[in-house]
Amino acid sequence: MAILEGSKEPAIRSIQIIIRSTGTLHSLRLLSEGSSVPIKHENILECQMILESLQDKLKKADGTSSGKRDQVKKLAQQLCFPYERVEMQQILQQLERLKSTFNLTLTAESIASQIDLKVDVKTVKEELFRRKELEAKIELDEKRKKVLNFFGCVGPKDNHAMSLKLRHEGTGLWLLKDPRFNEWLRNCDSHIWFYGIPGAGKTVLASLIIEKGLQVCKPSEAVAYFYCDYKDTAKQDPCHILASIASQIAIQHEKACEILEEEHRKIYPNTDHVKQLKPEILVSLLKKQLCLFDFTTLIVDGLDECGDSTANVLDHLVLLAQESRLDLRLAIFSRDEFIIRKRLTEIDCESISIAASSADIRLYAASEIEQRVRSGRLLVEDPSTKELILQKLIDKAQGM
Repeated sequence: MAILEGSKEPAIRSIQIIIRSTGTLHSLRLLSEGSSVPIKHENILECQMILESLQDKLKKADGTSSGKRDQVKKLAQQLCFPYERVEMQQILQQLERLKSTFNLTLTAESIASQIDLKVDVKTVKEELFRRKELEAKIELDEKRKKVLNFFGCVGPKDNHAMSLKLRHEGTGLWLLKDPRFNEWLRNCDSHIWFYGIPGAGKTVLASLIIEKGLQVCKPSEAVAYFYCDYKDTAKQDPCHILASIASQIAIQHEKACEILEEEHRKIYPNTDHVKQLKPEILVSLLKKQLCLFDFTTLIVDGLDECGDSTANVLDHLVLLAQESRLDLRLAIFSRDEFIIRKRLTEIDCESISIAASSADIRLYAASEIEQRVRSGRLLVEDPSTKELILQKLIDKAQGM
């Protein structure tokens, strides 16, 4: 793919390679999903970002064109302008390194397909055991289950399961590479706000961050989360939200569960509904629980979906974040609303704008196209036609 100044022939070949390489990446990613020696999505993402950068820069050099053939001709004529020789050599070296990585992984896959799957089974069992241990570090009898069910009567698990199901494999990895996110993840007392328009994929990304939090959580730490939901009034209520968090924290520490039981004894049988409690009581309860851990990761999605209760919920989350005795790692996902932005500024909250990235849209759309081609629902044989369809979908998505 050597590109020399003033040479049109290599330029045309380069464009064709870029188009073919993008299609190959999609096939490679699909292969990796069923692979016993999986190809790292991070490597595929890196390669895809390089190719997209090439395409974007070539497109800018091209301007508008009336037809596909004219566009290729103009790109061939102008390819020498966007890139210097040294810069192009560096890009080629990056692609060559990734190509070697893919080749090595595919070779390993060929060998591994003949190996016993006991190692994979063992890994799955260990992961299931770890998750079960994290979710229940205490002994649960019927009395404790009753207490946990009382406080956790409105839980986030169904929302989380749905969000994980909606997330397409390989998407959202760009967020895990963002230095601001990694800075938040490294610090035990930090706050971050992810905001974006409806349909930008905030909830799906929230599920990714929750899984990451569970993955890195140590026995002396805690993780809790909640999905606010405009379609469910119970999931907009401050008491239900705070009580659910308290219930999640309780199952991760014996003493935290005892604190919850003690509070239950105080209020029962005076009330049989969490929503009859005052949020201030639940905040005080949470402060006692969180003091038992080195630090706690708390993730709340869809804060803006609480409607008239948004400010109330936000105020109580900020109270927890401002408690000097606690090390709280707080992450909030919402639309960009003035009241949320203003309040979070008061606690030195980092912010990241969320929009569906072209890389994520490309991964999703390419997979859907590939599946339709395989099933015969879409008749497309020319790789360049697939790429044209992909580019149109990305252009029309507008961050959604």
